[in-house]
Amino acid sequence: DSGFNHLLTVMDWRGVLVVLSITGLVVSVLIAAGVRGAPPGWSSEEEKPVPMRTALSVMLRNRQVRLGMIYYAGTCGTLFGFGGLWDIKLQQAFGYDPVKAVDLNSWIFVGLAISAPIVGLISDSWGRRKPLLVIGSLGSTIACAVVLFGPVFSDLATILVLLVQGIFLGVNVLIFATVCESLPKGYGASAIGLVNAAGCLCGGLLQMIPPMMMGSDRWQPLEIYQQTLTVFLVVLVLATVAALLMHDTRPGW
Repeated sequence: DSGFNHLLTVMDWRGVLVVLSITGLVVSVLIAAGVRGAPPGWSSEEEKPVPMRTALSVMLRNRQVRLGMIYYAGTCGTLFGFGGLWDIKLQQAFGYDPVKAVDLNSWIFVGLAISAPIVGLISDSWGRRKPLLVIGSLGSTIACAVVLFGPVFSDLATILVLLVQGIFLGVNVLIFATVCESLPKGYGASAIGLVNAAGCLCGGLLQMIPPMMMGSDRWQPLEIYQQTLTVFLVVLVLATVAALLMHDTRPGW
């Protein structure tokens, strides 16, 4: 957010997209050079391919997968819908100029980047998934409520709240392990794809729903944004309920 916002001061949108495309190309080259297609010593004769229809049937009948989709839809949907768009408008409604609003919003993603690997290490070391998932979605709900309705004391206070929200949202990466560990070996990629699709779809919907509720995508008073963006609290509460209903799993199969 913040980086592209500052790039726009020295180039147009086409230039920014070129930079983004080059970055993606570099990442693709690094993946091709450094990521193995299979573990050392693996043989294709050891495991039979899983037909797509079979995989989809197995996953949709699995309660853990369905709950995982709801969890990730709520948390990832909030990340994309709120952190990806509507928090910037909210910060502007609080009185920040557009550049400052984008800079502040970037702290959500800083928190996400910090917590995701740390939470993974903690979960593997502890051997538990569910308690952390519950803490993550519940903490995200509280932090989002503070961002929406809390008073603005200072830039630092706003940064800290947004950082904390990102830290709690970063816990959602554990949902992939929680779902995969509930399925027979060989269904991992399909499960990850299905759960990720739920999150991305909900993220797209949560970018479109607020203007539909407001009846316009034009500038609105702060109170209207606060009332409308409570939709993110609703999906985070649903994510918390889904986490509570899941059964815990352990690292590895």
